[in-house]
Amino acid sequence: MVPATVHLTVSGFSKCSCFNGSFTLTKESQIQSPDGSEWASMPIMGCPGQTTPAYLKFSLDPFGIGITDQGSDPGSGDSDLSPVTGGTCSPFNLSGGGSTAGNINSFCPGTEDLYMSWSVTN
Repeated sequence: MVPATVHLTVSGFSKCSCFNGSFTLTKESQIQSPDGSEWASMPIMGCPGQTTPAYLKFSLDPFGIGITDQGSDPGSGDSDLSPVTGGTCSPFNLSGGGSTAGNINSFCPGTEDLYMSWSVTN
């Protein structure tokens, strides 16, 4: 069974510390995620230099997390992608490291996302 919420913990940001912490991500609607494979946080604001709201999203395809705008999937549009590097999918106990694709300059100018670490649990 696919859970309605997952819990995400992020660390490693120094300047953009608004992305550090624990977040509850809710399964996106069929309109936002037609294949039902994404969970998203509430909008996040308050990082230095941030110009638009950011969302932390966990995705099954691509498999990882991203810091995105409201309409983008992790790794596409205005977002980054940090792939899963370890854990189990039963249902979720996953972890990952820094971003490997995309950029988040409108949410956090610079490259801090390259050095973040994260975990997702159910």
